[in-house]
Amino acid sequence: MKRRLSKRPCAGLLTYASLVAAAVIFTQAFRSPLSAVTLVFVLLLPIAELLCFLISVLFVGGRISDQKPVIGKLESHRCTLRLTNRSILPVSCAELTLSIPDEPGSVCEIRRQTLAIPPLSEVRCDIPLRFRYRGVYTVGVRELLLYDWFRLIRIRKKLHAELTVRVLPSLLPPCGALPAADNGDLQEQSSDRNSQTEFGDIRPYLPGDSFKTIHWKLSSKTEELQIRKYLPESGRTVTIFCDFGGHDGYPFPPDILPCAADRIAEEALSSAREAAAAGYSGKLLWSAPGSPDGLAVTEFTDPNGMTKTALALAEADAVGASAGMSGLPQLNIGSTLLLVTAFRSTRTEEAVRSAVSLFGAERVSVCLCDLSEMLSGDPQSAYRRDLDALSRRLTSSGIRVTVPNRRKQGDRNHES
Repeated sequence: MKRRLSKRPCAGLLTYASLVAAAVIFTQAFRSPLSAVTLVFVLLLPIAELLCFLISVLFVGGRISDQKPVIGKLESHRCTLRLTNRSILPVSCAELTLSIPDEPGSVCEIRRQTLAIPPLSEVRCDIPLRFRYRGVYTVGVRELLLYDWFRLIRIRKKLHAELTVRVLPSLLPPCGALPAADNGDLQEQSSDRNSQTEFGDIRPYLPGDSFKTIHWKLSSKTEELQIRKYLPESGRTVTIFCDFGGHDGYPFPPDILPCAADRIAEEALSSAREAAAAGYSGKLLWSAPGSPDGLAVTEFTDPNGMTKTALALAEADAVGASAGMSGLPQLNIGSTLLLVTAFRSTRTEEAVRSAVSLFGAERVSVCLCDLSEMLSGDPQSAYRRDLDALSRRLTSSGIRVTVPNRRKQGDRNHES
């Protein structure tokens, strides 16, 4: 038996008030024993009704079936909410506090709706699942308010009838935004390194280390000698940093943050798969204020096994992420970096310059996500002009910059 949730008010209280008024008028008009019995029956009716209501509440429950906790963006799916009444007494009025996707599918909104649950029955309600942005969403019933037939008493009952849905970012075609480790500059041959040709991590200087491995820029900044650790050719690694920071400088619509986070996650996932296909292993990093060191990390090695990486990006919290890489522990980042970010006026250039000051321009590449499709008219034109200007400035500084063009069919890309 399927029923749609409807917003029907419970009119039992008005009905009972009408019964009491009719009984009083009947008693005063006829002054007979039958009228007195009728009045007593009407007055005692709520007591009996409340006792039955309290018993029926014990047998009301709910659950969600047909679960599919992981779906893709804009993928249509349905879950079924089942409310059961296992008693022989009906529940005349139940008010649901529902968490369901809004019409654009960008967030979950709270709605209150009422329905009746017949005795020994199950009421099924289909909840459509279709989300526009990647992320973690909770759908279902958080609580249930039960009213007696005359609506004289209300009982709040907690239900564990919720489903956590993880929406994966889309896996886009490669755009060519490989990390700087793909450049030939990293393949520095040296006989005293035993074929160790790629920079891995950074550590403090120890007696006996070669002066050729000193990171002079970082040493001058930290006032301590820092050494570049090398990795064997067979263990080439790259690091991709997802900059989920805030946005400024343009009149963006309210949903700019989830849209930008989507683009960053998708381009990072595409770059990770492209790097893995080229023989590199590595890790994705992003700012996570709730973690002990302020970073969330997921590793990748196989271009055909990116589900775990996509799931980790779906769970990334872009709301609390800080812009850029300032304040993040350097030892978790390494020396080869692809910075994936959405163009945010001056903040983006500050984040790139900060990364370059740590690792050097030859170790940093940048993937700039174009959000101009969210604008129109003069703001869109100004955004694209500023984006092109920033790309030229970074390129002239020796930084490899890629601006994926996802607006046109065929996935054509512009690389500076």
